[in-house]
Amino acid sequence: MKIELIGSLISFGLALLLSRLRKSHPFATILLVGAMLVFCHLTTPYYTAFVCGVLLARWLGDEATISLRVAAPALAVALYLLGYSDNPIGAYGLFAKLPSVSFVYMALAGSLVVIALTQTCEEFRRVLSNRAMGFVGELSFPLYLIHALVICSLGADMFIRSRSFAATAFVVVIASVMAAMPILWFNRRWVAGVNSLTEWMLATKRARAAIQPISPIEIAEKAAAKPEIAT
Repeated sequence: MKIELIGSLISFGLALLLSRLRKSHPFATILLVGAMLVFCHLTTPYYTAFVCGVLLARWLGDEATISLRVAAPALAVALYLLGYSDNPIGAYGLFAKLPSVSFVYMALAGSLVVIALTQTCEEFRRVLSNRAMGFVGELSFPLYLIHALVICSLGADMFIRSRSFAATAFVVVIASVMAAMPILWFNRRWVAGVNSLTEWMLATKRARAAIQPISPIEIAEKAAAKPEIAT
């Protein structure tokens, strides 16, 4: 969670800075991004994922499209990279002959490809946009919060009693989903409340701007700015 928190702050800060840099300043943009990548690499390589995510969001245009014929093999390669665990054995024996690269960057490359494909391949987007997949996505964060507690409590007790990996996994999955449901419910209400508050603040700001009186100076400036009508 520490990486998630600090990485999110890095993302917000970098996105704000990049929004101020226009396309007419490519050198400043490259310098900023390069400095952030070096800083994140030297601090914790996991932070580089947040920088790359901001870059992907900035430069991946909505009009970009990839056909399923190209997306399918690209997805297979991405999933292959995501399975690497810094241990070049078995299907990953190829990596033993290559220069040593942290599994963090392998996972980062695979993740970026998956995100890009879901944004640019219509078939992938359609599958991931239905109601069932939306619920899975909504459930993912509560599961992320609760699953370790379930594994270390109920899961550990179940394995000691049964000595069965399958039974333990089944119980952990069911219990994790059940424990995550109250968090999911709270998150829905929290997000809805924040959205309502934000909409109310924006509506109030617009209403105040609409009824704000115009000073005589502003009236004179607007009148002077109007072109004279030829008679």
